[in-house]
Amino acid sequence: MAVHATLVTDGTQVEGLRDEWDQLALAQPAPPLLRPGFCLSWWRHLGRGRPLVVVARDGGGRLVGLAPLHERAVGPVRLVRWMGHGYGTLGELLLADRSGAAEAIWRRLAGDDRVLDLRQVRLDGAGITELRRSAAWESQLTVSDAAPYIDLTRVGDVDELLATRRSLRKHFARLDRIVERDGRDLSIEIAEQVDADELTRSIAATYDAAERHHPRLPLLATEATAAFLRDCITAMGAAEGLVVIVLRLEGEVAGFSLYLRTDATLSGWLTRYHPAAAAVSPGQLMHRAAAAWAIDHHIDTIDLQIGDDAYKRRWSNGHLDAVDVLATAPGRLAIGRSASRSVELAHHSKTALRQLASAVTRIGGRRSTPPMEPSDPPPGKAGRPSSSPPER
Repeated sequence: MAVHATLVTDGTQVEGLRDEWDQLALAQPAPPLLRPGFCLSWWRHLGRGRPLVVVARDGGGRLVGLAPLHERAVGPVRLVRWMGHGYGTLGELLLADRSGAAEAIWRRLAGDDRVLDLRQVRLDGAGITELRRSAAWESQLTVSDAAPYIDLTRVGDVDELLATRRSLRKHFARLDRIVERDGRDLSIEIAEQVDADELTRSIAATYDAAERHHPRLPLLATEATAAFLRDCITAMGAAEGLVVIVLRLEGEVAGFSLYLRTDATLSGWLTRYHPAAAAVSPGQLMHRAAAAWAIDHHIDTIDLQIGDDAYKRRWSNGHLDAVDVLATAPGRLAIGRSASRSVELAHHSKTALRQLASAVTRIGGRRSTPPMEPSDPPPGKAGRPSSSPPER
């Protein structure tokens, strides 16, 4: 059957695609950040410009392809990006099959001075080959990052996983001895159903302290970002795809990790911990708890998401390459690069100003770190200050 693609740019109509969109994402299966619970929450609270969702249907009206995009005007061009841009999205098209849906989507997007600025795309992701082959587009791919993962298909329990990672095994052995010796009250809770408002309230002090110590993603800094986070937690929880890990030290929340489950994959989404708890390696403890939970629930893969960080390399046994894709009408790549660069410069300027304001506030003492007893220096680091590693 012939495939026909259309553009959906009205917010209400985009919301009306939710059920079909979710079914298509589950059938692929697509990464959780391409599902409507995440994308529509992002658009509702943080989106700019207008939605640009491309839907492809076969002759019988069945949804066989979808591109979750949005666009905004930048000078004379329209810059097209993924929904959820900048919040960990590893993008690709959602396709029921490869029989013409991807070609129809890219063909429908061509023209109208559009520039596709698709960041953090799986190199082998659905639809990328068809874009590169399309006569309507000239494309440029740049390897931008890696997405490490943990393959659990031949792992019986978490001790077996750690047996292949000597440095982690030794680290946990020292850490467990110190926690027991010092009588630290340390516990980890894992939940699959949570109340979004209650969870955000419980993690707010930890998130705020982590963000002041190491500014990365201020999801609780404004009502819009906080509403986005609450919406995502509610949507993912309703889809039975949310796994929440909370680490408590002396009864207080010292760290948390949010994971999203799709089929047999558990994807890390958001991890933060209180800087005063760094000595007990909260990030590593939560990774261990997540691995144990995943093995017990027959998960094949833990996706550690974008970022080739050292702590991820200690856990991973494989990775996917992520690329940035820039595509324009033939002969217009230079214009596309200029439009993309201008938006990035504006974003970095705003980020730098926000971080400067945070630093001034911290130095001025007007915002203090929420109380938590400072912890001892980490094993092997006595006498030296420790800092939180990036928690992507």
